[in-house]
Amino acid sequence: MVNARVIYAVLLSWITHVLTKGQNTTESCMHLYEKGVEAYLDNRYDACIVHFENAVQKYRDYTKRLQNCRIKCREDADLSEPLYPVDIDNLLFYERAVKTTLCVVKCKREHKDTFFKFNINTETENLFEDQKPYEYLHICYFQNKELQKAASAAFTYLVSHPDDKIMLANLKHYSSLDGVDMMEVVNFEAKDYVYLYIHGADAYEKKDWHAVVQNMEESLIAYLQAEEECRAQCEGPFDQGWYPDFIPSIA
Repeated sequence: MVNARVIYAVLLSWITHVLTKGQNTTESCMHLYEKGVEAYLDNRYDACIVHFENAVQKYRDYTKRLQNCRIKCREDADLSEPLYPVDIDNLLFYERAVKTTLCVVKCKREHKDTFFKFNINTETENLFEDQKPYEYLHICYFQNKELQKAASAAFTYLVSHPDDKIMLANLKHYSSLDGVDMMEVVNFEAKDYVYLYIHGADAYEKKDWHAVVQNMEESLIAYLQAEEECRAQCEGPFDQGWYPDFIPSIA
């Protein structure tokens, strides 16, 4: 019988060829980000807001589609019938890995406008995961007299960078302005389960038990979904570093 690792290596080689052939170097999220920076430097604050908001939304759409592809493909692979009834030399593991990968390739091809036309590299992903657009957005909101949004943008950045003294000072300044209600400041990147939990806690204080149960139950469901999406997001490529052998790297 052919060794399972040989089968996997052949299929992996084919998959890599398919992905490389289909990719496009256009990076719309980064392009919009750069246009936002340019507008900021030119003091075109309306354009600054439009470009950064569009960049953030484009990145959200990309990650959501990517997570859905990975989750669906993993579930389909887990539910599929194995080619061999006996797990010889970890064959079932490799079979599921290959099925999942082929499924993701197919899913990306079906949504090529998202994955190939607007390919996102690691640098772009890190930039958006680090909430860098909000470093500019809060200033553009402020200059455009959208003070509540400016405070929320500053707070959103601080969630990921709690020790940033400059941004802390900015938020403190916004809190002192008329038209800014600190009770209404929100994290633009917060997941649904956060607000469901907050609504549930508020209902608890008001002794609205029906609303407590409803919000807390929905919060738990949303949290478990967010955790699954987070795990799917982490299934992307990684730097294998000083020991690039495949098996030890995934162990």
